[in-house]
Amino acid sequence: VRLTIDKVMVGLGTASPVSATLPSGALKFVHPFDVVSGKTTVLVMDFNADQSVQVTGNGSIIVKPVIQLSTK
Repeated sequence: VRLTIDKVMVGLGTASPVSATLPSGALKFVHPFDVVSGKTTVLVMDFNADQSVQVTGNGSIIVKPVIQLSTK
């Protein structure tokens, strides 16, 4: 699964959300799953913000997503 990301906004604490950088511009998942005709396939993406958001020394925000993908 590949998701293209156009815009990332991050709110730290009580501050208003600001633009952040996602270095690759996309999220890529390598996780096997089956799509069966007539059935619903559910992908659950659990995003861990504490581990994914980095503030640089100049105040820029970089998002390097830490995501668990599971299927139901």
